[in-house]
Amino acid sequence: MTAPAITPRPDQIDALTQGLRLPLPAVEAMHLEIIAESLSRAFHEIRVSHPAKVASGSEAEVTALLEARLNAMCGQDPLWGQLVLCAVRGKESVSFDGSHIEKRPDLSIYLSSRARNFPLIVEAKILDTATSKTIALYCDKGLRRFLVGEYAWATREAFMVAYVRHGSSLAGQLTP
Repeated sequence: MTAPAITPRPDQIDALTQGLRLPLPAVEAMHLEIIAESLSRAFHEIRVSHPAKVASGSEAEVTALLEARLNAMCGQDPLWGQLVLCAVRGKESVSFDGSHIEKRPDLSIYLSSRARNFPLIVEAKILDTATSKTIALYCDKGLRRFLVGEYAWATREAFMVAYVRHGSSLAGQLTP
């Protein structure tokens, strides 16, 4: 039995983008800095509160803890609560041409100032030199999803998060 052909679904894209001009306006640089700092702070907090899970858990387990922490911050941090409605793990999204309607980025952050169909996408990868979770995998598989239009195709920004284990470093790896 052959797999069904993957075909574009313009009706899906029309429904998602009705009344919008793409790409969506950029998120302000200051807001992106706040989001990046908040992601880092949330990860630090789960690293302190759940060290064993962060050190050896699966990507899904660590991301679930990060999702819970980010959502708790909505009620605890007034600035975060004004900027972010919620964070959702594994929310299905649609590729740029509708050929894939069940793409699941690791986190979708719904911003208070953005169209609801287009959250800020966060893709996470574990970096662990003791396993096959290498920097090359992070750069190739993680970033590729953005470059080919599977994730965040209607926006000007997205995030990649690395859950770094065993002292891995991305320095000098992303530019090449």
